[in-house]
Amino acid sequence: MASRRSIRGRGNLHSQRTGNKSIKITLIEDEPELGFTWSKYGNEYGKTQGKQLQKYCCTKCRSIYDKKKKTAEDAQPIPCLIFNIEENKFESENPNHEHYCRPQNLNQIRGKEVARNELAKIKDTRDKPAAVHVKLAESITQRFGNRTEEVKLDIARAAPILSIQI
Repeated sequence: MASRRSIRGRGNLHSQRTGNKSIKITLIEDEPELGFTWSKYGNEYGKTQGKQLQKYCCTKCRSIYDKKKKTAEDAQPIPCLIFNIEENKFESENPNHEHYCRPQNLNQIRGKEVARNELAKIKDTRDKPAAVHVKLAESITQRFGNRTEEVKLDIARAAPILSIQI
């Protein structure tokens, strides 16, 4: 009788980061429906000064910067802001370098945020795609129910989980 043996897979499993990132949003004074998103960059610092500080860099500029680095093009420095963790505010209003990206529409930012929240829940719930679509639509309706139908549709279109009917 042949002995049984386990089969070991030789393929690599590819994973995609899901879940919430620590994203901050700054609005443009003259255009309140446009803004920039900022994500953590590096480790906390400033403890010697008696502060808990974190550097945040523009997410869109960082994406452009990373693409240029991959192709060995000259890349401009990434615009960054310093965030005071204890006081929950930015230390300055202006980044250390100019943006080379365009500001994002707030509805696009909201859509990505809602979708990211639902994707983070999938890791625990293991919901099927149809259930995720329903929950995503419910989440948009709950969080943004006081907004116009047009705004809710913009947010739904910006959610990177297929098309959604609200």
